Amino acid sequence: MALVVLGLGLLAPSTAGAVDGLRVRTPVLWSDAACMTIVDRSADSVVHLAYEIPFEDLEPTADEVADGRTHQFFGLCRGHDPTEDLPAWISEADVAAAEALELVDLGTIVGDAILDLNRSWQGCALRITDDAERRPISFAAAAQGVDWDTSGVAPGAWVVEGFTHDPAFSIWSPRPGVFKVVDDPSLEASGPAAAVRNGEELVVSGEAVTIEGCVSAMDGSVLELWWAEVGEDRWQSALRGEPVRGEGFGLELLLPPEMAGQAARVRVEVEDPMGRRTVAYMGELVLVLPAPPGPCEGDECGSTGDPGMVDSSGGAMDTSGGGVMSTGAVDSRGGSGEGSGSMPDAEPVGGVDGCGCVQSGRAPSDTGWAWLVLAVLMRSRGAQRSRRGRP
Repeated sequence: MALVVLGLGLLAPSTAGAVDGLRVRTPVLWSDAACMTIVDRSADSVVHLAYEIPFEDLEPTADEVADGRTHQFFGLCRGHDPTEDLPAWISEADVAAAEALELVDLGTIVGDAILDLNRSWQGCALRITDDAERRPISFAAAAQGVDWDTSGVAPGAWVVEGFTHDPAFSIWSPRPGVFKVVDDPSLEASGPAAAVRNGEELVVSGEAVTIEGCVSAMDGSVLELWWAEVGEDRWQSALRGEPVRGEGFGLELLLPPEMAGQAARVRVEVEDPMGRRTVAYMGELVLVLPAPPGPCEGDECGSTGDPGMVDSSGGAMDTSGGGVMSTGAVDSRGGSGEGSGSMPDAEPVGGVDGCGCVQSGRAPSDTGWAWLVLAVLMRSRGAQRSRRGRP
């Protein structure tokens, strides 16, 4: 689901102080979107798009463009990863209307910032609803859905996105799944299509994540799994030559240790025996947490009457504030060479130097919270890097 975003003026230096900058923009919701939709134009070229809205958003005020607070729909001839922003403006006429109301500074919105002029999307981003047919953000309009006539598009894999036209902070709402537009339903007559089902994934370094999705391709087709660190252009192959089996896939992705604390983009490529290819992108990021400290053994493990942390010399720390209670080596049974006696049934846990001992059945008080806080920070970092609802 696309994010509902606050359009803050400080996020867009080209704005001219729009007074409604703090107002929440209303996304298109795609809760019941199918992963794979085959549009067989030999039977019917029109496909119905069902969508929802979280709340109604009507009646632009005098300081907004006349056709603001509306939804529009687009078909894209390719997918894109969550860090690739779509233009925030559709046409030059939209920019002119916003400039007339001083929602943006005159002449600052040009070139690739406008979908109609963007070189990457020329001939690839097609209107499902025209600019003059932008839909009110009402429950009644959403209940009707949208009919997409695919008779004018090239055969192949298409994705759909909703656009909330609400200058100066408009947002995109990508629809999960893929539409495979064909003129012949046989798999040999058309190239492959695929989509990744995963939303945002949070994993611990050293653990694999399963990338799942749907696929439509002829027998003998193969899958390839790729990943790239957010902020880096280099994509790396994680799996090659995996045979397509049926209409779905589940591919194991194990990121290298150096990705701990980072975020990754993911894509899946499909190639059929005729050399036809398609690319499906994961719509969100994989966030990788550093692995927690590993268990310590033997002399690495400290011992104390109130089990807790150990200092760098191997002495146990008194968690009540009394300082070091014992020093020297600790044997494998949990007893120290000097001072305190043995501690039966000891288990290693994280401590000052990454290991320590607690009595059986007792969990450390702080370690779990530390990883939880880090997970929240990683999630925030990933959201900032994602295009979901960015103005």
